[in-house]
Amino acid sequence: MTAKAGRRLLLLVIAVLAAMSHVLHAQNKVSAWEAEADALMENEDYEAAIKLYDRIVSSIKTEDQELVDVLYKRAVCLYSLDRLDGALADVNKAIGLSPSFTQARLLRAFIYRDLDNMQGQMNDLGELLKASPLNVELIKWQSYLLIQDKSYDSARQLLKYARMLKNDAEIELYLGMTYYYAEDADSALLHFDKALAFRPDNLHALLYAGSLCLDESAYALALTYLNKAQELHPENLSVLFYKGVALTEMGQQEEGCRYLSRAFYGGEDDAGSYLEFNCFRYNPD
Repeated sequence: MTAKAGRRLLLLVIAVLAAMSHVLHAQNKVSAWEAEADALMENEDYEAAIKLYDRIVSSIKTEDQELVDVLYKRAVCLYSLDRLDGALADVNKAIGLSPSFTQARLLRAFIYRDLDNMQGQMNDLGELLKASPLNVELIKWQSYLLIQDKSYDSARQLLKYARMLKNDAEIELYLGMTYYYAEDADSALLHFDKALAFRPDNLHALLYAGSLCLDESAYALALTYLNKAQELHPENLSVLFYKGVALTEMGQQEEGCRYLSRAFYGGEDDAGSYLEFNCFRYNPD
């Protein structure tokens, strides 16, 4: 090798080493930023964390797993600050780069929930359940969406499957709701009672059971549920309204009208017409 060729080779080696050193330095800098951002996120200083994640995203030149992870963490921060559109944009890009990223898909389902996007939730829950078909919490979430969509039979099938895996108050409540809205009062009340056996303080089960009894003109039975609900939540407007209805229908006009008035003036608009008809209407008798 000539001296000239040797100098060229030496310069080439130096250039390569310099480039590697620059890359390593950049990687170390990004790693330091990410570690700091992660610590800020854990301490719930989301604004400061986002600024660092912004810097990292701008520094990453390749669309690889490193970028996916940073996008996801920035989306978590944005979601925590209720900046849903920004969170959705980041998580969409993360899922686009890594479709099997389960945590990102779960986060997107929560974002869609807060955006009242039922179809988005259903799509992501469907994919999540393909990966985790025994996840009872996901099944309950999907079942609740089906109830909202008035697909009561489909929701009921899912809930019965979930109940074989692990039963709880929420499953029994949702089962009761599928029968309640399908106007099967006996089956609905059976499941509301089972929900209350799991959790006697389950306000939703008490309210649904009380409402169902009112619909069936079982006013005394309605009061057993509503009295328990009032013990737990003395100022709940729905409880006051339902209890006012039950009492007036049982002939306890003065007490019933008092409850209806409290409900109406507290902001329960549905109590207005009932209050007017039963308490303020002129009665010539």
